[in-house]
Amino acid sequence: MQEKIRHLLRVSGVSSFVYWLELFISDAIIFLIPMVLMLILIPAFQLPSLSPPPAMGCLVIALLLYLSSGILFSYLMSFPFSSWDVAQQVLPNLFTFVSITQVHQGESCNEWTIIANDMLHVLTALHDVQKLNLVLYIAVEDIGKMRS
Repeated sequence: MQEKIRHLLRVSGVSSFVYWLELFISDAIIFLIPMVLMLILIPAFQLPSLSPPPAMGCLVIALLLYLSSGILFSYLMSFPFSSWDVAQQVLPNLFTFVSITQVHQGESCNEWTIIANDMLHVLTALHDVQKLNLVLYIAVEDIGKMRS
């Protein structure tokens, strides 16, 4: 399906830059939905290390940096795979495994480590929400194929 869309865009005269820019913008919009929900829920649950305004500001900056770097890194990591489906099955598990191993490497008890671990847990939860969004998207796409 993805190859057909890319071919259709090339035939209609859309450049590769515009194709990748549109793909990045659409992925960023999908990413922003759980990010905004998370920024609403953090004050609601009153997490002690993330509730103060300076910590919330740092979290917003970290999430915006994670948004761009995470999407670009996912694009880069998807190139070795022959199909989109295989990349979507392997990469989330790989990212989750790497994030879990990073949490357990440094178990120091200073304040910065606690804040960093809280932020890593939040980013891992955000990644899990993205996986759920992907599953829902694939389910809706499959239902659409069944109806047609």
